[in-house]
Amino acid sequence: MSHSDPFASLTPHTPFDIRRRKARLVVSPRGGPIRLIITGRKVIPTGRWYSTKNGRCMPWESKAERDLCIVAEADTDVIRFLVQPHRLEIDVGEARPLVYIPDAEHVLASGVTEIIEVKRAGEKLEPDYERKLELAAEIYRGLGWRFRIMRDAEIRREPRFPNAKIIASHGPTLVTSEETLAALDLIDRPGGSTYGCVGDVLGGGPQGVARLHALVVRRLLTFDLDRPIRSNIPVTLVADHPDRRRPA
Repeated sequence: MSHSDPFASLTPHTPFDIRRRKARLVVSPRGGPIRLIITGRKVIPTGRWYSTKNGRCMPWESKAERDLCIVAEADTDVIRFLVQPHRLEIDVGEARPLVYIPDAEHVLASGVTEIIEVKRAGEKLEPDYERKLELAAEIYRGLGWRFRIMRDAEIRREPRFPNAKIIASHGPTLVTSEETLAALDLIDRPGGSTYGCVGDVLGGGPQGVARLHALVVRRLLTFDLDRPIRSNIPVTLVADHPDRRRPA
């Protein structure tokens, strides 16, 4: 399956016109977040979070943004993600364009690119800012992208978020080729396998669980994040991963 990026052919200063509205997308030449420096002008929690799935640090400016990274790390429906992925400059007929920097971009296994704005539960948007989001959503829709606002309560819903925290924490765990193939062969058998059995074939105990979770982060194995983790929950292969039978 090809997961093409509608913006991949655009240079950082390429203008384009969608539904008669001129806009420009500015991306980082390094391929990372467009805004790397977190200033001290605001008294808010800030930090960086390392993503094994993406192989880079992700800056965050709110705990909800960080927690969204954690969920995306564990969600095998997310192929890759980036925080503050670009700057969208929208011509509104004034001297300066309207500038919008989204909180996150998720590229999904379905082929959809999803742009996400993170807000607190109950937070009301100012009319001008709401209009900015509407204009940005118009541009994204014209490209076939999906735009949505996610509230922190949705990001942290249970049991999905607690599960994701555990899984993401094990992302860097070393798993050998032999261990990976043993897990894949077990799941490939008729009837599939379960969380407990896969953990056992990966060494058992806490280390076996950590290896299982690392293979989830690497999008080789998957299970339902919206179910409490139990030894009998089904574990399956990630169907679209091109190298699932050829671990590195």
